[in-house]
Amino acid sequence: MSRLAKWKTAIQMVAIGVLIVGNAGPAALPVVAIGEMLLWVAALLTLVTGYDYLRAGLAHITRAPRPHHAKTQHLA
Repeated sequence: MSRLAKWKTAIQMVAIGVLIVGNAGPAALPVVAIGEMLLWVAALLTLVTGYDYLRAGLAHITRAPRPHHAKTQHLA
């Protein structure tokens, strides 16, 4: 799911750039609407990737610890 998170970040950065341009962009394009739509797509991808990271983290936390196979040394 890491690749999806990278796409989310890229879409988010493009959306911010488009929103910074705002109404100064080409009059023929609805620049602000495009930026807002991209930001909503990034928000949805944040939910998807966040859920995946949460699920992986919980699986890691609830997993039983591995036993150590190291030999113990007895001091006599």
